[in-house]
Amino acid sequence: MTSYRFGGGKQGNVQPEKLTVLRSALSYIQRVINYERATGGADADSLEEAVMQVPEWLRTRECAVTPEDFERVVKRLPGKKVARAHCLTNLKYTTPGVVRLLVVPQANTEQMDWTQGMHPETYFSLAEVETNRHRDLRQQINDYLSDRRPLGIQVQLQEPEYVGVSVRVQVLLDQQYNNLRDRAVAEQQATMQLQTALHQFFNPLIGGTEGTGWRLGRPVYVSDVVSLCQKGHGIRHVGAIQLYELRQQDGGWVMFEAIDSLIEPGAFGVICSWAEGQLDFAPPDKQTSQHEIQFID
Repeated sequence: MTSYRFGGGKQGNVQPEKLTVLRSALSYIQRVINYERATGGADADSLEEAVMQVPEWLRTRECAVTPEDFERVVKRLPGKKVARAHCLTNLKYTTPGVVRLLVVPQANTEQMDWTQGMHPETYFSLAEVETNRHRDLRQQINDYLSDRRPLGIQVQLQEPEYVGVSVRVQVLLDQQYNNLRDRAVAEQQATMQLQTALHQFFNPLIGGTEGTGWRLGRPVYVSDVVSLCQKGHGIRHVGAIQLYELRQQDGGWVMFEAIDSLIEPGAFGVICSWAEGQLDFAPPDKQTSQHEIQFID
């Protein structure tokens, strides 16, 4: 091989309405256009990431033996389609000869509308890639592991239990926003800013205190919301906070107020948040999963 093509990572994905020229003529086709942007581009590993991976490469190469090996090998699926993998090790949830893996698919977060968040059924389903050019993501992972696992070992793939969180918070703006016009603009900006920050914080990919994704099984506390809101521009004080929990039941989503202002996702749970108005069940005073920002005097 004397040369090869390479793209610009995620930035190299073709933008909408850029493909307008046919490479060759087709009968009855006058013009073409791509209405959606391309997906699947992945950035190259940084030098620091490569250095961290070298000891693992030297130790087991491509073979998955230990739980850590399975997690590492799955995340090396070509195309960087897997963001996180958790191999269950508790004997209570495992079976001899069977490896249980919780897998979180990768998604392009750079082009995300963070005022709406990420719906788990849209972005984190293992069956999200089903087109003529791509096989089901679950099948891709199984095929990739088939040559990299010990003989006789079965791999069971499943999604974490995604638990939604919605926040209602009262905030007091700085005294500088004292006239009606400035206050209206400030409230609009603060609402978008806090909704974006909350959706990003409660996220499996970039959420959590370290920005690497909400940890498996980590609860949500009121103090998490207080700390996040205090960083908002123009916010003087954070008042009352209510947490609402969303769980999937019978193919739909139900929302209810969290008990003791605490959300426990469970051992297999990962926290996420999104804006949705169509819920199977919700409290009478809160009909949407969007984070609600209330301004107090």
